[in-house]
Amino acid sequence: MIREFFPLLKVASYQAYVSVPAFVPKGTELLKIYHKEFQNSVKILPTDNQSQSWDACLWTMDEHTAIVQAAMFSPDNNYIASASSDHTVRLWDAANGTHVKTINGHAKAVTCAIFSNDGLYLLTGSYDCTVKVWNVVTGELLYSINTKSEVTSVAFSSKGDHVVFGCLDWDIKSWKPWEHQTIPRRDPYVKIGQHSSQVTTVCLSPDNNHVASGSQDTTVQLWNAHSERLKLKPVHTFKGHSMPVQDVAFSHSGAYIVSGSKDNTICVWNVKNGAQLKRLKGHLDSVNSVAFSPDDTKIISASSDKTIQIWDANSGDHLKTFIGHSDHILSIAFSKDGTQVVSASKDRTVKVWDTYADPNQGSLKKERQISILCVSPNGTSIVSVLSNHSMELLDAITGSLLKPLRGHTAQVNSVSFSPNNCLIASGSDDESIRLWDTNSGSCIYIIKGHTKSVCSVMFMVNGASLVSGSVDKTVQLWNVKNGSHIKTFVGHSELVSCVAVSSDGNYVASASYDTTVILWNSNNYTHLHTLRGHSQAVYTVTFSLNNDIVASASFDQRVHLSDVHSGSILKICGHKISIKPSYLPLSHHIHFSSNQEFIVIGSQGIQTKLTPLKSHPSDIVDWQQFPSHYIKSGWIVSIKNQQRICWVPQAHRGLLVSTVNGVALSTQTGQVIILDFSKMTLSD
Repeated sequence: MIREFFPLLKVASYQAYVSVPAFVPKGTELLKIYHKEFQNSVKILPTDNQSQSWDACLWTMDEHTAIVQAAMFSPDNNYIASASSDHTVRLWDAANGTHVKTINGHAKAVTCAIFSNDGLYLLTGSYDCTVKVWNVVTGELLYSINTKSEVTSVAFSSKGDHVVFGCLDWDIKSWKPWEHQTIPRRDPYVKIGQHSSQVTTVCLSPDNNHVASGSQDTTVQLWNAHSERLKLKPVHTFKGHSMPVQDVAFSHSGAYIVSGSKDNTICVWNVKNGAQLKRLKGHLDSVNSVAFSPDDTKIISASSDKTIQIWDANSGDHLKTFIGHSDHILSIAFSKDGTQVVSASKDRTVKVWDTYADPNQGSLKKERQISILCVSPNGTSIVSVLSNHSMELLDAITGSLLKPLRGHTAQVNSVSFSPNNCLIASGSDDESIRLWDTNSGSCIYIIKGHTKSVCSVMFMVNGASLVSGSVDKTVQLWNVKNGSHIKTFVGHSELVSCVAVSSDGNYVASASYDTTVILWNSNNYTHLHTLRGHSQAVYTVTFSLNNDIVASASFDQRVHLSDVHSGSILKICGHKISIKPSYLPLSHHIHFSSNQEFIVIGSQGIQTKLTPLKSHPSDIVDWQQFPSHYIKSGWIVSIKNQQRICWVPQAHRGLLVSTVNGVALSTQTGQVIILDFSKMTLSD
């Protein structure tokens, strides 16, 4: 319990009585001993979603202030080194996860780090175009060279006499830090290989004779580690990945190479003849890091799907999955005895895992990935959108499944409840809009009219009509009663990513990848304003409760607050997003709080510094449009009074929606959990 909740205990130990009971395993003695003290704690529903046993994570180190790019054990297993985009390398005590030392010296993100075989030195590479060698004991910088290009990967020879590094300039280079040059060369390093695109990873064979490298050119190449010829030719070129190779590693016997790729697969290669031996499939996103266990019987992999997977190296069978990081996992490494692994993630944490623990979570199934959570206006129902094109209607009070909603034949991009909570609209890549009855779960109408994917749908305030935005660059208005077309709004030059409706029903806003937001008069169907100012695609838009302000969020990491009546920008707020400007950021919708003091994007709260609304213009609280909670540093925070309600372990953090009795969260295991705050004593 202390390991799991240490981030909570070190800052607010009394909150353990509130937060711990919902997330500790059901059968633990802790719940029985302190059942009286836990009576007023947060409750998790349905109770079947409460863990049955502790997970495999032993420690979480969370003191980095930016993405952690890499982490590894020292040869004696006493220390862990982590390299981060915050320009630092940190050393941790591997026995208890405490911070030992911070190494400063790089001017930009540190992308890679590795210990020498004797554990005395640490080799680091950075986007500041340098490779550096440090004394582990003192933290002193011993050697440094300028590489003329960003460094992506480094490797130490087992003897410690030379290092190899890969760069974004396509080259693999070798350097002997301790070499005394009688005749100084122009560059202290020599080029030993070159890809046809950026080099992403390098590693040395156990006998130090060969270097394996991976590249954006989708190949793995094997090089002579001591070659200095002008015409460099690889010993082998391994072709089999269809997208960039993210990581490569030798087996400890030197007979095999394992590679991970953005094509979501892992390949095992025969070093001697270059043959592909196995292709492991199971990850749902890019495989960013791979490694053999010390005895070469297992392969471990880390992925952007936020999971760590362990495989049988001989059969290729999947053995177990570890889930706990809340963002892409960029690095994974075994301890020297193989009993533990350490992982580094974009969520800014380093985690240590027990290799032999039973995670009791099973494999993350593709159909259980949740892309959208949407709550009904009355806060009592939730729609969960799954990645297999289906949806589930859940009871927000009990967490029970009410109805499955199946019928779409492609990805569902948007869902919306009608104002009376009786209907659900969904828009999909199958170019259709479907209307569902919340009581029966049946599809009432299939609306077809868009010529490309439907990105966003929303009911008008009267509940009699529906507005939609599409990749076909149009905004359409539909009659809900019979599914007939009412009006087409034309004005955007790129796909319409999001539509929003004012609470008085007078305005429609449409956000587009053309970097603009257009305001439309929904009474006479005329163009009102085109809001400009964003420098990149706008992916979400919403109105404030009094309909005077429209908020839009863009990939330029800015939120614009604009005056609805004049179209002028009132404020610009910065925000950090972990999504790429790809097709659609499904889970990052934007909403005002009812008092307009905060904006919630996904689960992130942003203070607007607007004048708070003195009174609620309506007695009806619309939980769908005006959330009451957000997540900050793992805490669920009440927007009303900024009270920290409870702390949520990383494995349970995901999409968040506010409900009538608390919040609903999508977990990394593909479940929806309801956190019930009704039994808690909360201040006003």
